[in-house]
Amino acid sequence: QDLSGLSLSTWLLTLSAGLVWGFYAILQHDLTIVASAFFQSLTSGTIVALKILKTAPEIIPQQEFVAD
Repeated sequence: QDLSGLSLSTWLLTLSAGLVWGFYAILQHDLTIVASAFFQSLTSGTIVALKILKTAPEIIPQQEFVAD
């Protein structure tokens, strides 16, 4: 089985949780939660970006064939 999508989905879930906690922390003016949510969002966002870039198909230039 191909489980490569599971990891990306998990990191997206972690990223969204960090953003929700960050929003809550800003509303509550709690700097400790702001710091925790910032680093959670930063690391999760970085991993998501790297996973997306790694799985992006490479663009191979197409050769045009000309019939004589």
